[in-house]
Amino acid sequence: VALDRLAHEAARDNDWKTAAQQWSDAIAIHANSLSKSPPRIILKSLAIAYETLEQWEAAGKAWQDLLRSKPRSKKAKSELTEAQWDWIARHANEIFKRTGRPVEAIALLKKKVKAEPNNIAARLELADALLANSQEIAARNELQRALALDPRHAPTLLKMADLHVRRGEWGYAESRVREALKQEPQNENVRQRLAQLLVQRGRGYHRGGWLDQARKFYAEALTHAPNNPDIHIDLGRVDLDRRRFKEAREDFERALALNPTRLDS
Repeated sequence: VALDRLAHEAARDNDWKTAAQQWSDAIAIHANSLSKSPPRIILKSLAIAYETLEQWEAAGKAWQDLLRSKPRSKKAKSELTEAQWDWIARHANEIFKRTGRPVEAIALLKKKVKAEPNNIAARLELADALLANSQEIAARNELQRALALDPRHAPTLLKMADLHVRRGEWGYAESRVREALKQEPQNENVRQRLAQLLVQRGRGYHRGGWLDQARKFYAEALTHAPNNPDIHIDLGRVDLDRRRFKEAREDFERALALNPTRLDS
């Protein structure tokens, strides 16, 4: 109690180094002498002190220690709400990412998923962490488990589409985004994602000399993003290669009308 009081006084004087040392000493007393976990408020205070000092690894460990003190039983009393515990888990994850230690971040998220297997948001966060650590197969498995919980969950479908794109699986990626748009037809972000994907597929066909197929992809992309000058330029280029010069001119004029500063149109 005395060390906690001294730490707060140091923190009020902006002496965070002393404050961190006092809280660390208080935790050590609990661990070595009292044979019980220190109060969560001290663990939280120590984590904040380390962050203020920009000692990120120590801060991440302090937040992790706080998470370990979470009651295992939902019936057990806790001064923190479930929402606050969720915030602490996300924050600890971000701290570990900042320190370049994705393994610790992944471990925290796996614990959360294990505790809440039906929490789709936690599974998506774990998939992101796995991808950041180049664990594509594990990330795909996690996304598949999320889809098993809700096959129509648009954010999961979009993340799965991104993974397909990384692996060059363009057809699968397109089908995932189409399904997401089916679930959220008014979502402009999903429409733009589908337009971008259709353009990428069109460019692939264009490079391969499949001009009619390329044009079909570009034309459909325009139905989702009609004010995108880049798509009109892509259409103009494929029409040039098709020797449809009148149509190509119209395509470029539409692009120029949408963005008069574009030199390449």
